Amino acid sequence: MSKWSELPKELLDEIAKRLHFFADYARMRSVCVAWRSVLPKTCSPYLLLPYDEETATARDFLCPFENKVYQLELPELQGKVVRGSSHGWVIAFGRGLELCLVNPFTRAQIQLPPLYTFPEVEAYHPEWTWTREVYFFHSGQYPEWASEVYLIPSGQSTSHYLGYPNRSRDNVIRELVHLQNLFIGKIVLSASPSLANTDYTIMAITGQYSDLAFYRSGDKKWTCATPADQIRTGDEEERFFDIAYHEGQFYALGYGGGLWGFDVSREHLKMTQVVPPETLMENGFLYLVKMKSGELVMIQRTVDGWPKEVFNVFKLDPDRKTWVSSKNGIGDEVLFLGYNASLSYSCHDIPGSKGNCIYFTDNHEDSHTENEGGYDIGVYDLEDGSVQPLPGWTRIDDDILVWPPPIWVTPNPCS
Repeated sequence: MSKWSELPKELLDEIAKRLHFFADYARMRSVCVAWRSVLPKTCSPYLLLPYDEETATARDFLCPFENKVYQLELPELQGKVVRGSSHGWVIAFGRGLELCLVNPFTRAQIQLPPLYTFPEVEAYHPEWTWTREVYFFHSGQYPEWASEVYLIPSGQSTSHYLGYPNRSRDNVIRELVHLQNLFIGKIVLSASPSLANTDYTIMAITGQYSDLAFYRSGDKKWTCATPADQIRTGDEEERFFDIAYHEGQFYALGYGGGLWGFDVSREHLKMTQVVPPETLMENGFLYLVKMKSGELVMIQRTVDGWPKEVFNVFKLDPDRKTWVSSKNGIGDEVLFLGYNASLSYSCHDIPGSKGNCIYFTDNHEDSHTENEGGYDIGVYDLEDGSVQPLPGWTRIDDDILVWPPPIWVTPNPCS
């Protein structure tokens, strides 16, 4: 056979099944149109590395299983901060608080309603030029529209965000860069947007109080998913750590391990408590993962400085409405945790990976804002509790801020 383009589809399918890295996939696509029609079943996640969002037009992506860094030209992300990823798309903030989804491997973009359309944000005045020192307003120093802003004595500070007029929370002005960097904690898409699929929903964890908001494709604004009178843990409003999309609805994991289901279909918003909160943790972080096997798993992470990381696995028992500790870990599956929508793979689909391991990044955002975060990155072995450095990741001096935080991204060349 003299023409590569005339290779039988069955043979191309067999080739594609053996491609696990996006670089190999890209090389296959470049051969001819016929080869582009054959897509690999799985591509391993890449780690989007820290960058200078103001000047950089390219982004570096680390593939730890090849121990290699790839650079992609992405002018679409210049001047933007990436705050999460899901289904191969990253969500990016611009300086004017505009939001968009960007597929870094195809450079496709989708505009979303801007940050000031979230239910927490009560007003937005881009014409103001307040300095960092005066975004807390004191008596006689705030404009007429902000007459209900909580007055703070000079020299004091607060961690409250602008908004919450009907939730008994103090209203405070925040500078725009603070919202851009920290407002969104996690995003999860119900499906990958594409020309063939324009019906999708995004759920986000937002603000200082870790609320939930969602956007349905075609909406003009973000909608609150957590009315204060319906989501509570004792006397407190529930705050959320992570989100997963499973069997047609979103699930949100709260502080203490409480699990809620959210049906955000066009007809209605319905919330169901799946697991009541428990006293599962004193500190650390919780992740919610939809496993490749189809079950929901909670990962508890406690940190005492790298490499003193400990991860514990809990499987959902829906009949008993509780989490059950899994002494056997996650079997031959591999997890990728951080600011991304949590990912699960079979180790057999990623050459060089090891089953029953967690590839993690640092998503303790308070540390990032205090110029001391971004160092807890590695591989945790659930079998023996050991922590190994992430292959290809060069540890940075402790006096250098790792910003923006590294984020796992799954190549999605189909969008």
